[in-house]
Amino acid sequence: MNHLVTQECMLEANFTLNKRHFPTAGRAALVLAVLALLFAALLDPGWNVGVSLGQDLVSDTSKTTAAPAAGTSDLWSAVSSGAAVHLWSVQFPTISTGFISGGSGTLLKTTDGGGTWTPQTSGTTLDLNALSLADSQIGWAVGNLGTAIRTSNGGNTWTAMSTGTSDHLLSVTFGDSSTGLAVGYNGTTLRTINGGATWAPVSSGTIQHLTSVAFYNSAIAWAVGTSGTILRSATIEGQFAWTAQSSGITNTLLSVAYANNFDVWAVGTGGVILHSADVGSTWTPQASGTSSNLWSVTALDSQNLWAVGEGGVILKTTNGGATWTAQSSPTTQTLLFVQFPSPQTGWAVGASGTLLRYSSGNVPKAYIPFLSRNYSEGW
Repeated sequence: MNHLVTQECMLEANFTLNKRHFPTAGRAALVLAVLALLFAALLDPGWNVGVSLGQDLVSDTSKTTAAPAAGTSDLWSAVSSGAAVHLWSVQFPTISTGFISGGSGTLLKTTDGGGTWTPQTSGTTLDLNALSLADSQIGWAVGNLGTAIRTSNGGNTWTAMSTGTSDHLLSVTFGDSSTGLAVGYNGTTLRTINGGATWAPVSSGTIQHLTSVAFYNSAIAWAVGTSGTILRSATIEGQFAWTAQSSGITNTLLSVAYANNFDVWAVGTGGVILHSADVGSTWTPQASGTSSNLWSVTALDSQNLWAVGEGGVILKTTNGGATWTAQSSPTTQTLLFVQFPSPQTGWAVGASGTLLRYSSGNVPKAYIPFLSRNYSEGW
């Protein structure tokens, strides 16, 4: 095990970096893209990243990503982000407009559906670990040492917000354009009810690092973190409060996402996937089929979900997690976040500037667009 401290790391001396080569096989339809990846690998094999949040997440170079089942038409391809830093979050408030945040204050924007990405001035050199977008104009980003910034003009300018904390903030979400939550190190939770103009601390009842937060609406939210921590919120008589839930595990949970007002999922280290069918009151493990650390999960609806993680692993379910199937991945870099602006289009970001795009002509039969969704699914 080789622990390295780098300025690019989002966490304090917690990264373990291992050399990796790009895969040499690809689909016939991706010959040119694969050749480009192989050429890039010859110049720089890239780095794969693991993180320790109370326990070691060490990349295993023997792990591979299985091919999809015969007959599927899902297709993930690599896209140039133009960045070399770790990319921590991607959000598309519309099909054509998207934002990416990453290390060293990196912010990228596209207005042509990901065809080109343009750097934006964030005003900080600290890592920006999470994004939340209300629409193509209004958004927020949070990061290391309590950093928080906001835009109201599509990212033309970003304005610093005071959070009152120096703890690393790892995730941010807004239930509406006014009410938001941010979580991070040492159980830090912050809440705003004025669009981020001011943030107030909220007691989480834990000192565990909180890695991801998701809002169902302005009252109900979930947060997850180290040592299997799960919190569920409620607003009772105008007072917002967190309540600890039993996860039944000690794995670090790295991402939480919901499908509707009943179903919630959390993923984390060792390939763990948990599901709740009762708004997060009780949690049941699901078989992921992998021991790779899963960094992010997103739900299109209660049946169709995606999860990504260590070594470029990509998992998909079309039956609410009863079975998860490994998908073909064009990278062995760790994927840190996944988001789908539509059933046919998805995005994943990860280590060393990795950016993947998903496209499919198939619309899941069970897919019903949400009328209301949280703006961000966390770090």
